[in-house]
This record gives sequence, C-alpha cells and structure tokens, in this order.
Amino acid sequence: MNITALIIDTTSIQNYIFSSNRLKVNIGASYIVKNIFNTDLNEILESLGKGFSDWKKSQGQLRFQADENATWEIGYIGGGNALIFFKNYNLAKEFIKYFSKKMLLKYPGLNLAFGINKEFDFDNFTDSIKQLHADLQKNKNKYFSRTTLPKFGFTLECIESNESAEDFKDEKDYISSVVK
Repeated sequence: MNITALIIDTTSIQNYIFSSNRLKVNIGASYIVKNIFNTDLNEILESLGKGFSDWKKSQGQLRFQADENATWEIGYIGGGNALIFFKNYNLAKEFIKYFSKKMLLKYPGLNLAFGINKEFDFDNFTDSIKQLHADLQKNKNKYFSRTTLPKFGFTLECIESNESAEDFKDEKDYISSVVK
C-alpha cells in the first residue's frame, strides 16, 4: 500500500512570538504556536474523512492501514512540527490547501512549511524520513511566504509591533492583524 507522509513545520517561531514588545501579546502568540496542531489541525483532518488523531496511544503502529474507512493518521506532533500519514496523495494535497488557508486567515504572521513524500516506505523508514525532510528543506528554501500586509510609506504603523496597522485597538489606536 502506498502511503503519503506529510510533515508540517512552523517556521520563524521566535519572530512570531516576539513580534510585539508587550508580554500579553507574546504569551498569546506562544499559546497559538503551542496549540495550533491540537485544535485547528484536527478540525481540518476530520472534515476530510475518518482517521486517527490519538497518536500518543498508538506509538509504533499505524491503525489506519487496517481500517479501510480511515484515510489519515497523525504520526507525531511536537516542537512546532506535525507528521501526518495519508492513504491518498491527493487527499494530502487537499489538506495542505485547506490548512494553509485557515492558518493565513486565522493567524496572520504565522509561517508554515510543508514536506511531502508520496511513497513513504515503512520498511525503509530511515530513507523515507530523510526524503521527507529533504522535501521540507527544499520547500523552506524555495519559497518565502508573506503572511502579513506589507508596510508602505503611507500606511499607519502598529503601536505594538513593526507591522502595518490595519485593525482597531480602540478609537484612537490601530494595531496589526498579527497583534490582534
């Protein structure tokens, strides 16, 4: 059975967390990074079909291979990374599309990178994981995403970060979407 492996990496975590000089904003950003793969990830995966998200209970085994109705399984989550296995390459690509869109809209300024291996071989796990990480590194080096609005000379500057201000904090102060 061909299995597709997908790795998600949260890049520039320090820049995201410390985008403001206020402790409250830093703590909020840290909370987002810590919990991004617990809530939003599962929501998107469950919308794509049946799968297994309790990866801590099934270490060393993939249960979705034996279940013909299951299409995905989380292999690992930790350190700003997630490893997900899919039975279908197209489903993995669809997941990337929906997850990326949700992250751009919900958490502006948070950068993600994806690596994918279409033919992940568990019998040759070491080489397969090396190929997966090589694809992730290639994608990180190839594309630098801009997830916030650029600053121009005529835009207002956020009072708490070095970003363009496009949202209200109160009647007189404007903040960036990242700080919001």
